[in-house]
Amino acid sequence: MTNPASSGGAGPVFEAKVGASYLLSMLLEVEARGLPGCHMESVRLQRAEEGFPLDDIVVHGVNREGVTASIEIQVKRTLTFTASDKEFKDVVRQIGAAVSRENLGESQHGFGIAIGRTRQSKEPFYQDVLKWARNLEDAVALRSRLERPGAANDAMRNFVAVFSANLLEAGFANDDDAVWRILRRTQILQFDFDSEASATNELMRERCLRALNGGDARDAQNLWSRLTTLAFDMASVGGSRTRAELVEELQPSFRLAGSRSNVYAMEALFEESERAIAGFDNTVGGVTFERESRMDAIREALDQSRYVEIRGNAGVGKSGLLHGLAASLQAEARFLVFTPNRVIERGWLSLKTTIAYDGDGRDLINELSLSGAGILFVDNLDFYSPTEQETIKDLLVFAARHPTMRVVSTARTEFGQVEPTWIPRDIDTVWTSRDDPIE
Repeated sequence: MTNPASSGGAGPVFEAKVGASYLLSMLLEVEARGLPGCHMESVRLQRAEEGFPLDDIVVHGVNREGVTASIEIQVKRTLTFTASDKEFKDVVRQIGAAVSRENLGESQHGFGIAIGRTRQSKEPFYQDVLKWARNLEDAVALRSRLERPGAANDAMRNFVAVFSANLLEAGFANDDDAVWRILRRTQILQFDFDSEASATNELMRERCLRALNGGDARDAQNLWSRLTTLAFDMASVGGSRTRAELVEELQPSFRLAGSRSNVYAMEALFEESERAIAGFDNTVGGVTFERESRMDAIREALDQSRYVEIRGNAGVGKSGLLHGLAASLQAEARFLVFTPNRVIERGWLSLKTTIAYDGDGRDLINELSLSGAGILFVDNLDFYSPTEQETIKDLLVFAARHPTMRVVSTARTEFGQVEPTWIPRDIDTVWTSRDDPIE
């Protein structure tokens, strides 16, 4: 077995790793990044000849209602999303071709741009534009948001302008309605495989360990190398795999763990999270406040620490900020949100029994991270009852022990000062830092 990393160029190797990550998600029977709420049925690579303009990776699945869902993904190690970026121009042309190929209507068919995780300062703004397009009711609302003083910035407006200009240059409609309809189906998916201390590489090895029956770290590394090689080979011939085909191919070389689907258990948690986040109010007097400077501060803090607290007095909009960050992830993956009075009490074992989860706490956090969310949201630390605190404390410990899981919480300014904090102090050393809450 030859690992493509030793023989291929940086671009093809990055593409193979992204493809391998989707194969691994399918092997573990979890949701694919970019297709939240869907069961994966197949992963196909390099399918341009079958009419997929974004041909690097095509994932097919079915949603909770049994309706076909899919995402076409173009993989680019780096993009600047600017007018001078020829690769971005080509990706927009491919998206335009995919949209014109058929009338997408209300189908769950999306477009993804997979890039290396960067610290490009303007990148979060592009993600916010896509979030707005998904959540606003029409093109008029999106244009109004972009033009409203204080709501958007030049980076956001330039991103939409360049996207529109690239569509026009490629010969596709670029009126406001056409641009809005395309942007609301588009996602920027970040993978940090190329970074020096890649959290994604570490996460892949952790996932591979979970896919094996009694394997060790070396076995997990070998499985990841095999999946990367397989993705590399599939791309060279326009290959496709279902889960059954993938299992059959891997079984002679690896002792795979048996199928252990927690679809219904996770669905129960996700549905409760959706109810919790629906109760967050991001408005004052009926006006939505984006609070871009605060959102930037949260993102910057998450680059430096895996635990971030948002502190402030009652009514200043802490939950609204949490909602804003969570909303930006909704198209890519589902996540867990906990609020007081909506928590199964008396610790992890009680939660596990109630939802009939097959696995331990490490498995739960792994499963959450597998679909790409990677963040646990805990609102209003001040107001959990003692029995609810038992459950939250267990989940925080599990998250702290995971290599990539992050936590965003909210609390009043005086939390942990007037009275001792109930957050387990013995896990503080696991987090990079939790000394500087965002206020």
